Amino acid sequence: MNLVITSAGTSGLPIISGHLAIFADRVFYTSSDSSTGEELRSMSESVFGASTFANINPGAASSSPRDLTPTPLGMFFTADDGSTGRELWVTDGVPTPVVSGIPAGTHLVADINPLAASSNPSQLVFADPGLFFIADDGVHGSELFVTTGAGATFLGDINPGPGSSAIANLASAGSRVYFSADNGQSGRELWTSDGTPAGTHRVADIIAGPGSSNPSSIVGSVGRAYFAADDGVHGPELWTSDGTESGTHLVADINPGPAGSNPRNLTIVGNTLFFTGDDGIHAEELWALPPAPPCTADFNQDGLLNPDDLSDFINAYFNEPPDPAADFNHDDLINPDDLSDYINAFFDGCA
Repeated sequence: MNLVITSAGTSGLPIISGHLAIFADRVFYTSSDSSTGEELRSMSESVFGASTFANINPGAASSSPRDLTPTPLGMFFTADDGSTGRELWVTDGVPTPVVSGIPAGTHLVADINPLAASSNPSQLVFADPGLFFIADDGVHGSELFVTTGAGATFLGDINPGPGSSAIANLASAGSRVYFSADNGQSGRELWTSDGTPAGTHRVADIIAGPGSSNPSSIVGSVGRAYFAADDGVHGPELWTSDGTESGTHLVADINPGPAGSNPRNLTIVGNTLFFTGDDGIHAEELWALPPAPPCTADFNQDGLLNPDDLSDFINAYFNEPPDPAADFNHDDLINPDDLSDYINAFFDGCA
């Protein structure tokens, strides 16, 4: 959130110009003064007024905190402490005890680009495995990392060598993220990551070869992504993906032919996707995609249908006593019909 207040307005409160977030029952923001520079400040309900939360770059120099991102793991942000360059930091939001101007629960996550060089973390997005972000380690260009707050894991050199894969539109979808990237061979296409190097991969080459489908406006919901893309036939239209090549497909050819409807402003409210698009008749208008019926074979309800669902259902069925979740037919009985019907549903797949 970006906030600019051009006058103090209320006696005792500072002029705020910068990023703002609410975390741990405190309001965090950045502002500058002559003694500490631009640093992280906070206010709480219990104490009137504001105070310097952390003087990350000592003295009057500025650490210029940016991208304040509250998560269940802490509030992440980027800052420059004057010695490690602009890197990723995290705080637990607790203001005391303070050591050398910094609360004990506030610390550098990792010096990704060593020494004084900056990795310039950006696109901070939380998904269940941790905080995903883009950074440049000085060797691989700007690529994808993940952290749980202590150290950071490099998820892969998508565009091998020092060149960047130009990751964009990073979006959370429950237990994974989706994004667009260019690996230098297949153009800009849809990628996904579950927070492990092995689970970071291109989803589909929507335009085969070096051409780009240019996925954009990516939004995620429980493992699934919705986005605009151009397959070279239908023009830019609405697509969806469950993270697999077979589960990536055109939702609708809203403006038939190669012109495309140019979906934009994708927003999920509840279980409904809203977006703007032009069907070639009514100009750009608001559209809605109603929620798909739940996939009954997705036993773990994580938005993905994979062998884990089958294994977990079988374990639930053969437990002694059987897990009530194995009542697939919801008839208050657990019997071979449940096992047979679940297996059939699993191999039928999800729409």
